Amino acid sequence: MKIIKKYLEVCLGCFLCAFAYVVFFKPYNIVPGGVTGISMIFSKYYQFINYIFILFVSIITLVIGFVFLGYKDVHRSILGTFLYPLFIPLIVFIIDKTGLNLEIENAILATTFGSFVFGYGLGLSLKHNFSSGGTSILNKLQLIADGQDNNGFYNIQLADSNEYAK
Repeated sequence: MKIIKKYLEVCLGCFLCAFAYVVFFKPYNIVPGGVTGISMIFSKYYQFINYIFILFVSIITLVIGFVFLGYKDVHRSILGTFLYPLFIPLIVFIIDKTGLNLEIENAILATTFGSFVFGYGLGLSLKHNFSSGGTSILNKLQLIADGQDNNGFYNIQLADSNEYAK
């Protein structure tokens, strides 16, 4: 029973992260960190679907992780690598079909709520030593130094986010 609860919490965490992205971040061009933020910036310059880019890059980092770290260090990233990007179109579909109006008119509130929901979702995954894949695997490879935890990616994203929002 404990293992079922653990996997349900990880799935819920991925769902909450995708929900925060779709409802709070994407409509206001709020660029989160990691692969999701990189996909938002690149999508401004190149025509592609964000969740496909997120899935593609996450799979690449997963494969790199398997090659250089092995199954033991990367297997807890498999679920998040696939669930998070696949929940994005599912949430969009549900919102479109139900006609839900989840629009928040204040970007600061959207940032606050989105950060809370996204952080809670990540926390549910991290609680069980799972990850959403992507740049967290690069962190394990120490391509991103410990302590910085994606700061290099965040700095690149922030540098371009002002241009993105225009």
